[in-house]
Amino acid sequence: MTEALRKAADVDPGQTVASWRAVLIGLFLLVPNAFWIVYMETVFYIAHSTNFGLLFHAVFNLTLLVTLNAALRRMAPGWSLGKGSS
Repeated sequence: MTEALRKAADVDPGQTVASWRAVLIGLFLLVPNAFWIVYMETVFYIAHSTNFGLLFHAVFNLTLLVTLNAALRRMAPGWSLGKGSS
């Protein structure tokens, strides 16, 4: 399966498709994203975020990442995401 992904993505054999850091960030974002959906749908009963499609959740996740990255740049610059982070 991994070889098929590398061929489809045109990735060199020595290069990984996605870093473990990116996978862990994605797994970490599952919890706040689920909380956001439940909060918007049940507590506020406004916006009906599931009707807006993926853009609504993508903007929330991106805002969360940018905010956390700004805090990381101040506290631990080595851990913050850069332009080449995948």
